[in-house]
Amino acid sequence: MAKQKKSMIGLDPLAWLKDEAEDAEIIEADIAASKAKPKKKTAAKKTTSKKLVKEKTSKSKKTDEDVVFKIQAVQDISSVSAIHSELKELLSNENIILDGEQVERIDGASLQLIYSFIEEARIKGIKVSWRSPSDVLRNNAKLLGMEDALQLSNAA
Repeated sequence: MAKQKKSMIGLDPLAWLKDEAEDAEIIEADIAASKAKPKKKTAAKKTTSKKLVKEKTSKSKKTDEDVVFKIQAVQDISSVSAIHSELKELLSNENIILDGEQVERIDGASLQLIYSFIEEARIKGIKVSWRSPSDVLRNNAKLLGMEDALQLSNAA
């Protein structure tokens, strides 16, 4: 006798999302309740907050020199993590030049990362400019409608 398969009709494939949302609501309620209770601050917490302040102030030092960041010849999603950390470190400078001359291949994820870097720099008052972006870089940005967002039209 053949076994009958259970019907998939009525199965909610996203049910696990609902379970996590309910858990998140419970956690948020617990956090709100813990904030309502007055707690005594300990010396350890104070030193931790001082350390965070010191780290933030040391990162806020800016230099007057132009910093040049060369984009790799092949910039794709496999190297986005590495370029992200490098770009993040550059946000402590006043003037940043993105050198796209060597770019032979670049994907959308990399262009999005560069765009978010440019926006973060703009918010922080950091000047970002381009040095000789390659035709491939320009064309890929144009195909994605990101040429103006990446400020490639103002490139030298």
